[in-house]
Amino acid sequence: DSVEADLVVSGTPLGFSPESAHTLFVLAREALANVTRHAKARRVLVSLRYSDDHVDLVIQDDGVGASEQMLKNYQESSTHFGLKRSRRQVEALGGTFEVRNGEESGLAIRARLPARP
Repeated sequence: DSVEADLVVSGTPLGFSPESAHTLFVLAREALANVTRHAKARRVLVSLRYSDDHVDLVIQDDGVGASEQMLKNYQESSTHFGLKRSRRQVEALGGTFEVRNGEESGLAIRARLPARP
């Protein structure tokens, strides 16, 4: 089974450190690998939005989503290493990280990183 992927990029990437760019790359790679392994998704949308003071990365699939227990406990779990590592890296750079089920289906991962002046 193949997954159709769409990428939407908006804004101008100004004032972002190489660490921020690398963190977003690793997060996107990990999230897309999880979509192909676990989500039973047909489509995934990767959205990268740059503004003057931050960048938002959203990866949203149309798959089966995650259990409420996983969403609440993945940070303490002995599995979900990629999600935990991504969250730690985003927060270490002063950003925010959220994983939740999509409104209609699938899983949405959202990361916001601040720009560096």
